Amino acid sequence: MFEKIKKFYLLGLYAPAHVAHFVEKGKITQQEYQQIVGQAYESHAPAILSDDSN
Repeated sequence: MFEKIKKFYLLGLYAPAHVAHFVEKGKITQQEYQQIVGQAYESHAPAILSDDSN
């Protein structure tokens, strides 16, 4: 899976957020993310909004 994701990233078919999605799904590790993207992994998952309107 790592090689396929890396290939698609290098071809411009995946953005860093796409690669992060594979980390979040357990398909690649955070270290593999860094090898592919060249930056440390940061979660791209949407933040859970809290309801502070009380």
